[in-house]
Amino acid sequence: MSEHRLFGTTFIIITHDRKIAEQADRIVEMKDGRISLDLKR
Repeated sequence: MSEHRLFGTTFIIITHDRKIAEQADRIVEMKDGRISLDLKR
Protein backbone atom coordinates (compact mmCIF):
# COMPACT_ATOMS: atom_id res chain seq x y z
CA MET A 1 0.00 0.00 0.00
CA SER A 2 1.27 3.47 -0.86
CA GLU A 3 2.24 5.66 2.09
CA HIS A 4 -0.18 8.40 1.06
CA ARG A 5 -3.06 5.91 1.23
CA LEU A 6 -1.83 4.44 4.51
CA PHE A 7 -1.64 7.86 6.19
CA GLY A 8 -4.57 9.47 4.32
CA THR A 9 -2.49 12.25 2.77
CA THR A 10 -2.75 14.07 -0.54
CA PHE A 11 0.09 15.40 -2.64
CA ILE A 12 -0.48 18.08 -5.26
CA ILE A 13 2.26 18.29 -7.86
CA ILE A 14 2.25 20.93 -10.58
CA THR A 15 4.42 20.10 -13.57
CA HIS A 16 4.73 20.48 -17.31
CA ASP A 17 6.60 17.15 -17.51
CA ARG A 18 4.27 14.41 -18.76
CA LYS A 19 6.56 11.62 -17.46
CA ILE A 20 6.27 12.96 -13.92
CA ALA A 21 2.50 13.44 -14.22
CA GLU A 22 2.03 9.85 -15.40
CA GLN A 23 3.27 8.60 -12.01
CA ALA A 24 0.22 10.08 -10.28
CA ASP A 25 -3.09 8.37 -9.48
CA ARG A 26 -4.96 11.32 -10.97
CA ILE A 27 -4.08 13.85 -13.65
CA VAL A 28 -5.94 17.14 -14.01
CA GLU A 29 -4.95 19.30 -16.98
CA MET A 30 -5.89 22.93 -17.33
CA LYS A 31 -6.03 25.05 -20.47
CA ASP A 32 -6.92 28.74 -20.48
CA GLY A 33 -7.94 28.54 -16.80
CA ARG A 34 -10.38 25.65 -17.31
CA ILE A 35 -10.07 21.94 -16.63
CA SER A 36 -9.52 20.20 -19.96
CA LEU A 37 -8.80 16.68 -18.62
CA ASP A 38 -9.54 14.86 -15.37
CA LEU A 39 -8.08 11.36 -15.51
CA LYS A 40 -8.38 9.01 -12.52
CA ARG A 41 -6.48 5.72 -12.52
